[in-house]
Amino acid sequence: MPGGTFEDITAVQQMVSSCTGAILTSLLVTPFDVVKIRLQSQKVPLVKGKCFLYCNGLMDHLCTCLNGPSNNGYWYKRQVPGHYKGTVDAMIQITRIEGMRSLWSGLPPTLVMAVPATVVYFSCYEHFRNLFGYSAGLTPTLLRDVPFSAFYWFGYESMKSVILKNTMSDKMTMVESFSCGALSGGIAAILTLPFDVIKTHRQISLGETRVKGSTQVTSTLRLIIQLYHREGMHALFAGLVPRVVKVAPACAIMISSYEYFKNYFKARNREQRLGLSEASMD
Repeated sequence: MPGGTFEDITAVQQMVSSCTGAILTSLLVTPFDVVKIRLQSQKVPLVKGKCFLYCNGLMDHLCTCLNGPSNNGYWYKRQVPGHYKGTVDAMIQITRIEGMRSLWSGLPPTLVMAVPATVVYFSCYEHFRNLFGYSAGLTPTLLRDVPFSAFYWFGYESMKSVILKNTMSDKMTMVESFSCGALSGGIAAILTLPFDVIKTHRQISLGETRVKGSTQVTSTLRLIIQLYHREGMHALFAGLVPRVVKVAPACAIMISSYEYFKNYFKARNREQRLGLSEASMD
């Protein structure tokens, strides 16, 4: 089977591979989301009880604003004198005034949830993929974030199979893995955008309802109807460019680094087995 089997590496090596990919993804993607939140709070101040989504490149986290507009004690409320003029300007000003660490504000606590979840996700995917094989996209549909994972993994594995067949190799290069991850992630992000828009509105609605202590929860169907009447059909496709720009690189970084370390451990294990075999023959 192309790419080897799950048993080619140990469980610890599997965890290290997925952990490394998860941390690299978070370190590279989080600054963009921190800047996005700061830009949004500049336009629409985050008042006490207001909910917003924080993404570290691995998963979305629903956060609640704990302070009013006059208190800038929390990272998502801090504003430099004047206004940010855009993403690049915000990054420069935040780094210059608050220090580079501010670009990763809020990351450590979210990693406590995101990294273990990512390790389990990739370990389960490898196991079921090798159990069922590469055909009809069955395995991805059993995993989280359906239908995003279904489109993503089906696209990635399809492109991977074509590349391995054409190159007559048992593994892709890091550039090939990065490209396949970015392309399949971008396509999946576009196809599932309406689901993401609805999910985002639903999470924020639930969060703010709980903060207010209300027991009345708007149903998902009612939320869709309200969104349609208020903003029209195009509302379901809002934020297309930012979503693709965020998701495609995150998928590319995660899968390419994961595949790289997985292949590294496989090669290392084969060399060790070969060395032991030669030593026993002597």
